Amino acid sequence: STVADTGDGSDGSKTITTANTIINNYTYLTGNEASGDNIITVNSGSEFSNDDEILIIQMQNGTGSGNSGNYEFRKIISGGGTNTLTLDSVLENTYGSSTFDADPASATQVVRVPQYTTVTINSGASITASAWNGYTGGIVVFRATGLVTVTGAVNVSYKGYRGGLHGT
Repeated sequence: STVADTGDGSDGSKTITTANTIINNYTYLTGNEASGDNIITVNSGSEFSNDDEILIIQMQNGTGSGNSGNYEFRKIISGGGTNTLTLDSVLENTYGSSTFDADPASATQVVRVPQYTTVTINSGASITASAWNGYTGGIVVFRATGLVTVTGAVNVSYKGYRGGLHGT
């Protein structure tokens, strides 16, 4: 059996009281990072700190390195707040970003993973993601060491890839 990684609770308890609350921070790789690298370069690391857990995920791969859908979790051990982040271990996969918001595109985003003890989403309140904009967004991720109570919602409807227009 697999044991779930519930995180370390370092962000304390979280109560969501309003609709469309965004709990994640997002940035993206500015180039390619090879399997075996433990240093990544991002567009902006200003909302990331040392000891943050991050999700690295290849969103699109039309022109670059990496495979769409590949992802892994890592911890930032140094460089938090800068554009060069050193990770706690090497990347298992290759990731690439080279052509954004285009067709074809190659985009890898980095998402901060909050580490809560408990999460309560009150009635009428919700957690959502920033809408995918060709660089980042469309993902909600967090860990909780204790109870997650959802009376409201976790809703990312219409926040993922932008779709084409359709008829009436």
